[in-house]
Amino acid sequence: MPRIPQETVEKLNQIPLTLVMENNGYTISHRTESEAFYVCPFHNEKDASFKVDLFPKNTKKRGPASLPGFQCFGCGASGWGALMLQAALSRKKLDKDFRFVAEELSRIGSIDLEDEAVDSLAKQGNLVIGGDHKNGFFHRARIIEPQDEFSFEAKGAFSRNDLRAIGCQVQQAFRRNWRQEGTSDAVTDNGEAVWKYSFEKSFYEPYSDGNNFDPKLLTERFNLYPVKSFKTEKRYKKNKGVWESHEVVSTDSYPVFVFRYEDKNGWWCRKYEPYFKMTEKSKRNYKFTWWYQNGVPRDEEMSTRMYGDVDVMRALATGEVESTDPDKPTMDVTVRENGNRNIVKKFRRIVICSGPRDAINVYFHSDAHVCFPHSETVEIPPKTIHALRKIAQEVFILYDIDETGRKRANRLAMRFLDLKVLYLPKQLSQITSARTGKPCKDAEEYFNYYPAMLKNTQHFYGSSINEHFLNMLCNAKPMMFWKRKDQVRNKGKEDEFIEPKFTLLIDRTNQLLSACGMCKYEGGTKDAYANIGEDRIVDIMDEKQAFLCAKGHLKEYLANNRWYNEEGLTDTISDTRKLSLSTLQEISDLKLDLHSWGEDFDYLFFKDEAVRVIKDGAECVPYSKMPFHTNREAILQDADFMPVDMTEYFEIHTNPELPKMEAEYAQRIHEAASAEDKKKLQVELNAYKRLWKYRVEWKKPMEEQPTIIQFIYDMGRVWWRDEESGKGLTEEKKQFHDMHFVNKIVGLGYMLSRYRTDRRQQMVTLTDYNQNTDGNASGRSGKSILMNLLRLVRKAPENIPGKQFQKDAADFAKNFADFTHTVHAYVPIDDLRADLKDESFYNLVRQLSVRNMYHDTFRIPVDESPKIIATMNKQFDVRSTSTYGRMWPMYACDYYHGETYEGDESLRSPETKFGYDVVNGINEEERNLNRNLMVYALQCYFQYIDSGEKGVIYPPVDKEAMLEMLGSTSKLTMFVDWAVSFFENPWHFERPIHLDELAISYMDYRDSLREKKETITKRAVSTLLKTLKPELMRFCDCMKIVVNPDAVYSGDYDRSRGLVRTVAWQSLYDEKGVLKEPRERVRASGRCLYFYKRGNEPKQGDRLLDAPDKDMENLSEEEYPF
Repeated sequence: MPRIPQETVEKLNQIPLTLVMENNGYTISHRTESEAFYVCPFHNEKDASFKVDLFPKNTKKRGPASLPGFQCFGCGASGWGALMLQAALSRKKLDKDFRFVAEELSRIGSIDLEDEAVDSLAKQGNLVIGGDHKNGFFHRARIIEPQDEFSFEAKGAFSRNDLRAIGCQVQQAFRRNWRQEGTSDAVTDNGEAVWKYSFEKSFYEPYSDGNNFDPKLLTERFNLYPVKSFKTEKRYKKNKGVWESHEVVSTDSYPVFVFRYEDKNGWWCRKYEPYFKMTEKSKRNYKFTWWYQNGVPRDEEMSTRMYGDVDVMRALATGEVESTDPDKPTMDVTVRENGNRNIVKKFRRIVICSGPRDAINVYFHSDAHVCFPHSETVEIPPKTIHALRKIAQEVFILYDIDETGRKRANRLAMRFLDLKVLYLPKQLSQITSARTGKPCKDAEEYFNYYPAMLKNTQHFYGSSINEHFLNMLCNAKPMMFWKRKDQVRNKGKEDEFIEPKFTLLIDRTNQLLSACGMCKYEGGTKDAYANIGEDRIVDIMDEKQAFLCAKGHLKEYLANNRWYNEEGLTDTISDTRKLSLSTLQEISDLKLDLHSWGEDFDYLFFKDEAVRVIKDGAECVPYSKMPFHTNREAILQDADFMPVDMTEYFEIHTNPELPKMEAEYAQRIHEAASAEDKKKLQVELNAYKRLWKYRVEWKKPMEEQPTIIQFIYDMGRVWWRDEESGKGLTEEKKQFHDMHFVNKIVGLGYMLSRYRTDRRQQMVTLTDYNQNTDGNASGRSGKSILMNLLRLVRKAPENIPGKQFQKDAADFAKNFADFTHTVHAYVPIDDLRADLKDESFYNLVRQLSVRNMYHDTFRIPVDESPKIIATMNKQFDVRSTSTYGRMWPMYACDYYHGETYEGDESLRSPETKFGYDVVNGINEEERNLNRNLMVYALQCYFQYIDSGEKGVIYPPVDKEAMLEMLGSTSKLTMFVDWAVSFFENPWHFERPIHLDELAISYMDYRDSLREKKETITKRAVSTLLKTLKPELMRFCDCMKIVVNPDAVYSGDYDRSRGLVRTVAWQSLYDEKGVLKEPRERVRASGRCLYFYKRGNEPKQGDRLLDAPDKDMENLSEEEYPF
């Protein structure tokens, strides 16, 4: 049986323990504020000694301690969480002793997915477990004989779970226990528990006698029936060639309801399954389905009908306003019709809801009548709104607070300006609904979840959620943003006339502007605003721009709704005395979601639509369908995108031989005798992987590849001279070129991915492969061109000149003055200096601070900081592993180069080779193909991380280039030349070399190339060694020279210092600490290093070579005795 995953355990344990007990037939005896007590299910007793926690006791802890627990003070039964409690109750039915049950459940992992407890809890919580909805259609439906018409069998009464399913809270009623402080006793009737219901006001009182609601009102007021089963009319199944009907069964954990409607022409109904969930097996959404007598609607207007409580439906049908609910009295209103004043009867309030569940909850929590459309997506026709106005004094709109709900409510309110809009509190979306597992958004969730937030609301003094909702009703405003007052001019004169005077109402004006998409922008500067278009594209504005935008919205609204546009109203809008900048201060805040990327997906923004990229491909998405907002300035307005299949040209694959090679090396490393051998084998494996880990499958010869692919490949053709001379390349050198191509393609994809974490924050560096030891680069190798490829699909500021880069902490943010957050995706730096201090480099890579001319420094969060790409003439000092780990190096060889001084090589650039700008292409078709290559690079990067990789694809480097790079980053003049020369002498291997002799040798080499020689002193040698030793260790590591293998150490003390004290030849100093001239060397004990070519290291216990009796430092090669 499959074991239950941890995610499922967490879902199941979210179910309250009291609900688990109730669903197993147990009711509370008494309770405190944090615990409920029951008669123990696991032993016979009269007193209630079994308690369950109402809330977790230790929310800061993890594991069982973070869950609500249960315990019996009589028999000792105890545990934690809904899953263990349900499992114990299920096993108890099997007559198992609880001690055995407790032992069995001590490991939740012993419960599998098919366990009865999992099945029971999944039904109670309406959960999808392992892709299976336990309450789903396939568990409750069966095929029956074909039925000519649909039918349903009603239940006798609503159960408690029926009521919960439509949003009514059902709880046991309690009375205060005056004998025991802080305790309340359950109310009972003839030994049975009494319940109270949130559809009555007394529910919110702490103590109640219960039985305060008659569920029959749901049928009387809303034509709502709980059903046992529902039989569908016959449908023809083409795949089976038969007619079928289904019988859908209701269960206590999955109620099914029917709203039944009838008129003189027949009847129809709306089947409602409030707990329906879409799964992979679901073919369609069965939450709401309409069923009509004879199979089809009788007329086209059926889909535009308005439904609601019976009083509203009767009034809409007949015009007669009568209320059957004494808590919702009608009122007499004076209206003017045809010049006459008449008194008519109206409902005080009608609230238009998006669906029946919300409508029922509003009805029973307020004095308002309710109605709702045929479906959530239908547009309510004007005649229906006019009819509602006739029967109600006030008409409100109450839709969900998600983006779709707000848009629909605003659209309706802006069509009919006298409708009042009810906006549920924004904080509601911070709560997760237990029913859906998603943020709360609708009226039913407001009534059931928001009361917990009200307890912490400082300025709310009402007694219940009903009071809060009444306040919302009283404070709701229509969209009509002006008030008209007629003034008589030239009164009593012949030219007397009436002139209207308009006043703009600030709150209503801001409400309409918010409905038009304007808001304050959280996350920008203090005076930033945003305007969200219908296509979810956002314009970020300063205060003055927002002011002009607001005026434009108001005037455009009046221009498009001529029946509201009165003479003089637009002039009032233009008058800055009546509509000023201060008006915008009251506009609502909105936190825009501009975070359009994740670990395995990203979006690129082109002229007409966005492109969503994942590892398996890319698809075009209209901006209106984006799950995020898009800053208009981030869109490449002059760039179209037409998909091209780049796999027609090449594909990158993991080397199929790699697992086999890794397995072989793993075995060899396991069998290796010493740590040195293991390290040696690991180094060999790493070298193999760097060169052979990925293979490029070329679909066309290189000369037939698109220009841009040829250009990128050329940048890594290290052995191009061999190719052009006709020598040809070995397979290893061809793979060397291919891996440089892979490094650049996946690296460009890394740059295009906006996803960042503390562990994934490399800076891409573009450096010349062939460097001089003085740090100067060969230049003209295509680095800047490669960097500019990113601009084809992403916006970025102008390249920051590296020579002007500010290194000081106080001025560091000024480097990025041109960077705009939410617009630019990365930061390009041209010719960045390599002498950044560690702190500046880490800040540059990890988290960006920007400061524009008129704003304070703004620190961008790590997960939103842009990535950095820089061209460099000299690589960073990578001796620190933390620096090395923060880089994604790319190298450009000298295939593209300038003309040499000697004239043996002429200028070759991408322009001279191809004849045009390779980035922008020769025409739009080629430019589009280049964009597709960038999209494919991003796709390749997602494939790379999907394979489990988190680091960098480092390009392979040959020995000569490695020496050049070492020289270019060394802090010592001519260090590499000296080191190469030093290790050409075989005397320096396998024997102890005194530490001072290394410094003296280096100083001698340096002085040999100088006109003026430096006096060598003991102090100078000691100072030099602080720099020389780390440089030497790095050189040896790159050149596969092993320094002091483990076998040379005699104890842990020497091993910890990395030095060996033994006898070696060393130079003598005079009494002033100056090296003696002529030189004198003696055999003496001192701090030494051993050097071995990798593979020749001694094994533990091998005899080490001593310093020879004769000083052979200055012998010629012919004089060596070995």
